[in-house]
Amino acid sequence: MKITPIISQLRSYCPSFAGRVAGALELAALLDDAAPLMALPAAYVVPTREDPQSPMTTAPYLQDLEEKFDVVVALAPGDERGQAVADRLHDLRAELWRALLGWSPPDCDPVEYDGGALLMLNRGRVIWRFGFTAMSVIGGIRGAGDAPATWHDVERDGLADLLRVHIDVDNGPVPDGEIDQQLQITLPAAST
Repeated sequence: MKITPIISQLRSYCPSFAGRVAGALELAALLDDAAPLMALPAAYVVPTREDPQSPMTTAPYLQDLEEKFDVVVALAPGDERGQAVADRLHDLRAELWRALLGWSPPDCDPVEYDGGALLMLNRGRVIWRFGFTAMSVIGGIRGAGDAPATWHDVERDGLADLLRVHIDVDNGPVPDGEIDQQLQITLPAAST
């Protein structure tokens, strides 16, 4: 799943971040006290996991894929225990839900909530992760001009066009090995 559409969605529908939404591939960097962050509050979209299901078919290849991502929120704590920020996290979660739940990223089913957890609390920042998931499909029936998605598609693209079908029919009440009727169909050449 591409994270850029998710970032755009959050920038558009989560006003509390005032556009401070970015992508990150390394969660450890966000948890480093010395790492510079955007002005707080800020959100970082982090792809976290892909869980493929068993393929449904192999001709064409078709497999469901559950794609997971976190929105990691960084806030100033306001006090050492972080008590003041708890309500703020609740409000930010509501904004995230309004922006993401039921919205479909490109090539995915609607986003669902997958839970949250505290990642870090210190004098300088509170880091909380909100987990989300969306289903997508690997492969499937391609439209004309679509690029191959799987090896099955690549192989199929290499096949010659089917131009003619020839059928011999033994039409007797019992098979006698003699061809009683023939059918020949010439198909129009596939346009490329």
